[in-house]
Amino acid sequence: MALDRSERRAILAADIERALASYPDVAIRWFDAEAISSAPSDILKATTTNFTSEIAP
Repeated sequence: MALDRSERRAILAADIERALASYPDVAIRWFDAEAISSAPSDILKATTTNFTSEIAP
């Protein structure tokens, strides 16, 4: 991506974090691989202990 770190974070917050807000049992964590590599790469780790929730339409 040709976006800087703050631009990528704004897109992620606007789209992904907003979508996951409907699922309070899902915890998300962002990893920015740019700290260990020169290539931009964002990694999302999602965890939950609730495997019974249904996905909203």
